[in-house]
Amino acid sequence: MKNTILNFDSKKVVLDGIEFEVPDYFSKDINIMEFIKTLNPLDFFVKYTVQNNITLEKISFDLYGTTDYWDILALINDIDPLVSTPYDETLVLKRHS
Repeated sequence: MKNTILNFDSKKVVLDGIEFEVPDYFSKDINIMEFIKTLNPLDFFVKYTVQNNITLEKISFDLYGTTDYWDILALINDIDPLVSTPYDETLVLKRHS
């Protein structure tokens, strides 16, 4: 998979007489939230309207075809998965009683 956003420095490594060029993933000190703020939203982000009672897993599945990215969605959107998603009154009353 080609990395198109972050271009790390590379260094040459010799293993058993064979020279490889490998990315130096420690060549950049990256704060992911600061990095995200520098991106043009039109190039990298999708607007998604969250309906009542929808889970982050459902949003992940709708956008990426898997539920595996719900935690990343929570992190980059500064969402607490328990209290930051919208619920309608009926669901809250059902779960409270």
